[in-house]
Amino acid sequence: AELVLIPAGEFTMGHNSGYDTLPVRRVNLPAFYIDKYEVTNKHYKRFIDATGYKVPWSQDPAVAAYVWDWQKRMYPEGKGDDPVVLVSWDDANAFCTWAGKRIPTEAEWEKATRGPKGKPYPWGSEWAKGKANTAESGLKQTAPMGNFKEDVSEYGVHDLAGNVSEWVEEWFAPYPGNPMTSYEERNKYRVLRGGSWDYAHSIAN
Repeated sequence: AELVLIPAGEFTMGHNSGYDTLPVRRVNLPAFYIDKYEVTNKHYKRFIDATGYKVPWSQDPAVAAYVWDWQKRMYPEGKGDDPVVLVSWDDANAFCTWAGKRIPTEAEWEKATRGPKGKPYPWGSEWAKGKANTAESGLKQTAPMGNFKEDVSEYGVHDLAGNVSEWVEEWFAPYPGNPMTSYEERNKYRVLRGGSWDYAHSIAN
């Protein structure tokens, strides 16, 4: 998969629109690489073919269109260039380990998405219908990687505001200095970032 180099330096992390994104602060990161596009079903199939790892599968009828054929170990027809879904954090971590990579930290993901100045969306400061594959796009399904040409950050990373949400390294917990001092779900769930085809744009940043 093609990689993008995110340069070292500071960026603005967090924003004022949610209780769990405070405080807004400057964070300094070393340079790192991140995939230019989401992991596709074709890429994931190479992994399961090489390792014998389980296929993405669910009994939930709401996601039947995305369930792999567990006997043929094959992704849904016509979805080869779409991002793989129905993968847990552990599944994603296993794939990254096999590929010689790692899941990005939340700070790395946010910098790759919002740029050094912390833009609310990859393309700028204002939401615009149709620039990302969220519920407002009307597509009502995943799209091939890079299909939404304006959902790209200033570093050249695609599909960060929409299509599918993406795992990052951390367990969910309030940011340091967050006024939310007690939270029952602290360190219970891994963090997902970015928007998705079936969610409104309110979670796209």
